[in-house]
Amino acid sequence: MTEGDFDPATLTLLRERAGWTKEELAERCGVSRRTVTKWEAGEVTAPPINTLAQLFDVETRLFQQLALPDLPVETVSFRALSSLGARKTKRVVAAARFGLGFSDWLDRKFHTPKSDVPDLDALASPKSSEDVGPAEAAELLRAAWSLRDAPIKSLLGTLERQGVRVFGIDPEDRDVDAFSFWSEARPYIFLNTAKSAERLRFDLAHELGHLILHKEISTSRAKKYEYEANEFASAFLMPASGVLGQVATGVRDLRMADVMVLKKSWRVSAVAMVRRLHDLGVVGEWTYRNWMVDLSSRGYRRGEPDGIHPEQSRLLGAVMAEMRSSGGAAVRRMAAESEVPEREIEALLLGLSFLPLRTSGDNREGHRPPPALRAL
Repeated sequence: MTEGDFDPATLTLLRERAGWTKEELAERCGVSRRTVTKWEAGEVTAPPINTLAQLFDVETRLFQQLALPDLPVETVSFRALSSLGARKTKRVVAAARFGLGFSDWLDRKFHTPKSDVPDLDALASPKSSEDVGPAEAAELLRAAWSLRDAPIKSLLGTLERQGVRVFGIDPEDRDVDAFSFWSEARPYIFLNTAKSAERLRFDLAHELGHLILHKEISTSRAKKYEYEANEFASAFLMPASGVLGQVATGVRDLRMADVMVLKKSWRVSAVAMVRRLHDLGVVGEWTYRNWMVDLSSRGYRRGEPDGIHPEQSRLLGAVMAEMRSSGGAAVRRMAAESEVPEREIEALLLGLSFLPLRTSGDNREGHRPPPALRAL
């Protein structure tokens, strides 16, 4: 780097991503807080780049101006029960901005699906959006996407085909759970991929609800919006007509064994299925409460015994396959081309791609790669 190439905003971004205050960065660099303030204010044209690069474990070239879209924190739908302080919020938003940079690179390099996620006004037309509740919005979206009333085999694949960009959350930030936002006409969902496959599907549907119902609304983690997103997710994953039609063809009095059949059919958790049956009036309050106690005692509140396999991103898998096919370490090359640090790319892909990271060479024997993307 030459003098004058240093971008102070990049330093701020890296510091916030690390979760450090200016005082903490100053202590690690052996300087005063005022010196760090001058660095980030652009009052020093040549700060110790090599020291900073080593400290943040990034290439020195990263301190040149990064073309990362801005992401105002008020546009992000965090979970209502997430107890995020200012430092954690900045850390997660910084990670999401790196995700935006990586996403932009994907769109520049490959032919990726455009967004086809309608807003609530478009779904409700000719009715007013104020007259459409979360459950009806879910039904309208299923109709718009030609999903009928059948179970969705791959929710992640469905969302990616509609242009929703889905990434993972860094393991160190998984107390955030999941979050979503719109940026430059594309919807984004970030997931805690350590959960069971059934809960990941519900999280995807929940965040889709935020994207549809609360676009351009600052949810501020209010419970009202969380309840609406949950109602949308339940109706989207388990449409009333489909569930009621399946129940009508079964036994007259449902048992817990029937719930297990239903939850596997609709690829949801047992708890979510019991709640849906209660909401639809299939089971009464007494049965609902007893079934919930039973599920809790059997460990279904903590996980999903004998659950389904986690869904994988065909988009990200295809990107990895394409990058590996041209030789070299895929993540390293993606980092160099996208100007996003390797560890940030790994976090974005974690739990969503079958292909191993930081490796090169041919596919494992017997592993069928996803179809390759067509590069621009």
